[in-house]
Amino acid sequence: MDVDERPKRVRVKVSAFSNLNVAERQIRLGGLVLCSTSACYQPETAPYIDLRTTSTLGPANIADFMMPPSTITHVYLTPIAGGAGLEGSLALETPFTFDKDFFGGEIMLVVAKRGNGYAPVQSATGLIGGPPSTSVYYIPNTATVARLPKDVVLTLPAGAMARPAVFNTLAHDTGNRFPMVDVYPYVDLAVPGTIDMRAIARPPKGLTAGAPPPTPAVAMVPAPAYPANRQGAPVDDNATSSKTTFIKTGVFHGYPVRPR
Repeated sequence: MDVDERPKRVRVKVSAFSNLNVAERQIRLGGLVLCSTSACYQPETAPYIDLRTTSTLGPANIADFMMPPSTITHVYLTPIAGGAGLEGSLALETPFTFDKDFFGGEIMLVVAKRGNGYAPVQSATGLIGGPPSTSVYYIPNTATVARLPKDVVLTLPAGAMARPAVFNTLAHDTGNRFPMVDVYPYVDLAVPGTIDMRAIARPPKGLTAGAPPPTPAVAMVPAPAYPANRQGAPVDDNATSSKTTFIKTGVFHGYPVRPR
């Protein structure tokens, strides 16, 4: 049997964010070129992009493509006739290796206003996790408030880190009341971040999700002596929440915070 010796290809995502963390629409883009020390790659790009904010989760706004495993050192945004678009070049602070043994990687470009257009001024890189992971982006001068799956809200305040960053996050349902949340890479923060969670709604014991509950026989009883919202009244566990404050990213488990 012949052995397929073609190089495996890895996924690469490239996105642009305003350094003021303000969404800007319909910015002209000439093209994108990523270079290593031995080769350059030019994926297809749209003629216009919307600059993202770090609180906006979603697909890459410049490119999402496959390329051979490579270590990228430079990013070029090709010139546009007439200017007034996003163009310029940037050397990655640390060359980033897109390795065939990982799902892929991504490059975050922080861009600033330059005359009538925009130019890249900073970058960050990170690994792409397997589904259903979510990428979260950070710029030091503003807070990131990322709404993750399973009713998880991750907040990284302004000043928590000195440079932009890309985090790979995953909210797991481990069968406990709250999700388990993994925020990678694990780094120290200068200002604490927070993770807010809601309890995972589950069907009552003995029921299958989506199945209608049985209709029980109900007995007549006197009204309770206290109002329903008084302290000491029964608490709906599915309505409880969890708030975790942390000074280093990592793996977090929720703890209930009872409503007052």
